[in-house]
Amino acid sequence: MSFKAGNVQLGKPQEKQSRVSPNIHLDKKELETMLLSLKNSTFQGSQVEGLPNVLCEAMLCECIPIGKNVFGIPDAIGETGFLFDSATPIEKITSFFDTENKGLGVKARERIIEQYPWAKRKNAFKNNIPQNDENE
Repeated sequence: MSFKAGNVQLGKPQEKQSRVSPNIHLDKKELETMLLSLKNSTFQGSQVEGLPNVLCEAMLCECIPIGKNVFGIPDAIGETGFLFDSATPIEKITSFFDTENKGLGVKARERIIEQYPWAKRKNAFKNNIPQNDENE
């Protein structure tokens, strides 16, 4: 039995994928090393990103966030994971997994719940949708 999702097919042996998002600037070997190191973590290595929903959703699932220090990524991660920039050596990023990270997943979840509560998101949505003026 196999399952196909996008360019990846699960359930059958695969050749290594050579496609890397153009928004991520790591060579293939560095990216593979980093992705193999991820344990209960989420990686957001975008060059340009607003506030990434996928990152926040993973943090709600108590994944420890690792992200590039650009735009909305540091706002989401805060002190609950690891931030890096283009000059950060890959060894420093992967060594983050060798340190004691107890409780960071729970802290990541709590941060998203506190920083982006449902009521705040609902009000932002409501305030940014044009309303029909009754006088028109």
